[in-house]
Amino acid sequence: MRKDIGRSNRPGWAGGGALLAAAALMTAAPAHAAPAVPSGRYTVLYTDSDTVTYWLFAPCGSDCTLATSQDGGTFVISWEFDLANGRWTHSGATQAPCANGASVPATVDYSFDAVSLAGEGRTTTSDGCGGPGSTVTRPFRLTKA
Repeated sequence: MRKDIGRSNRPGWAGGGALLAAAALMTAAPAHAAPAVPSGRYTVLYTDSDTVTYWLFAPCGSDCTLATSQDGGTFVISWEFDLANGRWTHSGATQAPCANGASVPATVDYSFDAVSLAGEGRTTTSDGCGGPGSTVTRPFRLTKA
C-alpha cells in the first residue's frame, strides 16, 4: 500500500489551504489616493529669503493646475503646472528682471512634490542685463494659506 507523503492527514486541509491561497490573491492592495490638485491661495517661501509671496492655484483638470502670482514678487504670471511622477511641473519662457529695471528672455523650470509641497525653481537667462547668461536655482516650500 502506497502512502501519499505530500498530503496532510487532517481532513479538509487541502481545501482550506486552497481557500486561504485564493483569499490572499483576492485581497486588494491598499488603494493610494491621487495627490490633491492644488487649489486656492498658497504661501511660497524660498529658502534664501524671508519674504513670503503668494500663488493662487486654480485646477484645470485632474492633473493640471494654473498658478498666478498674487503680489508681483515672483516670475509667476500664469503658469500651468502638470502632474507627472508625483511632481507638479512647469517649464516655459518668461522675462527675467535686470537690476536696472529692464528684463531679458529666460527659461524657467519649476517643480514641487505633490505631497510635501517642497520644490525647486530654476531660471536660465542668456546674455543680458550687462553680463553673461546664468542659471539660478532656488528651493522653495508651498503652504496652504
